[in-house]
Amino acid sequence: MTKRKQIIHHELIRLTNTLRDKFTTDLTKVLGFDANTIGHNLGIARNSVSKELNQLTLDGLVLKIKSRPVYFLDKKSYEELIQRQLTVNVYDESTQYQLLPKVAEPIIDPFSQLIGYDRSLKTAVEKGRAAVLYPDGLHVLLTGDSGVGKTYFAELMHQLREQQNKQPVPFIYFNCAEYYNNQELLSSHLFGHKQGAFTGASYNKVGLIEQANGGLLLLDEVHRLSNESQEKLFLIIDKGEFHPLGSSDKPIKVNIRLICATTENIQSSLLRTFLRRIQVYITLPSIEQRSLEERAELIFHFILLESRKIKRMIAIDKIALIYLLSKPLKGNIGQLKSDIQFLCAQGWAADLNQLSSTLLLDKRFIEEPCAPTPEVTTLINALFKNDAQIEISTTDKLQLKNTLSLLSAKEDSDLFYTLYYPRICEFT
Repeated sequence: MTKRKQIIHHELIRLTNTLRDKFTTDLTKVLGFDANTIGHNLGIARNSVSKELNQLTLDGLVLKIKSRPVYFLDKKSYEELIQRQLTVNVYDESTQYQLLPKVAEPIIDPFSQLIGYDRSLKTAVEKGRAAVLYPDGLHVLLTGDSGVGKTYFAELMHQLREQQNKQPVPFIYFNCAEYYNNQELLSSHLFGHKQGAFTGASYNKVGLIEQANGGLLLLDEVHRLSNESQEKLFLIIDKGEFHPLGSSDKPIKVNIRLICATTENIQSSLLRTFLRRIQVYITLPSIEQRSLEERAELIFHFILLESRKIKRMIAIDKIALIYLLSKPLKGNIGQLKSDIQFLCAQGWAADLNQLSSTLLLDKRFIEEPCAPTPEVTTLINALFKNDAQIEISTTDKLQLKNTLSLLSAKEDSDLFYTLYYPRICEFT
């Protein structure tokens, strides 16, 4: 390399390294240096600088950006700035975006998708997050009525585990009620079996426990496991190993975490020796135990899902929303989702010949209109104001969520004064 080329290259290296501070404030454009700037700094003619920079580009030492004016960057220094190697040395205005540093996408907590994660489900979420993030994880028992969202909660735990590991993690679901009357077949599904282990076992079978190795195994309706089946899980929980049915070989080593779910009273349906091996107990509240604002947010969420499915705007009037807010839901969130789907199906069928752009859920489809409580009336007035109906879209949902958050905050404030300043409340 000639002395002049070397001097020009060193100046470009120096200038490229000055970009470090600018990268922390502006990641939207590529910053380079033209021959005129470098020539001015060194007292060398611009055309001579341009000639040497073009040669350095051919040598693979410099990056050239064909714009007006033409810009240059030292390749090695710039690669260190953006923390990756570049295979191309020449860029134009249409390809220079490839030189931009890759900004890591913000990490979003999977539990933030859960309506009520920061209110009625806050304790449950904190426990679930702790169970997943603790080194190697902890075994979990999820309790709650049917339809409260135990399976979805377990799925969010799995998403957090994958986020933590930065790679796919097995997640196996098994409903213990499916083989309740045939414990041998149930054990076969869980633990696998060796050929000839029982009548009909004509081949070796890998069980769900082995399939879940390195991940999570969700045992739904775990109270359906017999005492013997519960005891078979002890070895997995205590030592991380198990025997397939009919096997006399050394036990198979596994690293799994159990998420057990049940709707029953755990003290009467599960062995105490099984319960004491589970480190984390999480109870999910019924929909009746959740705030009115959360219930409204769930309604809007499920309506939005249906809107996306049918590719039409969906609107709801006051009577329909009062009905959904007030109707007893023994099936909890699962029943609410089904009820909304049925209302949408009725609206679709009634509107089949009109093909209007908006599907309306209104009093036509309400079998038993109900009188709203004062709390529901307050919520309805705040949401509808002077409107006859609310259209549910992604944008509207955000606005509705903000309104519900404000109402929720007011509710908490009112509760605080009721608890700590009862006399003030009595006289106002």
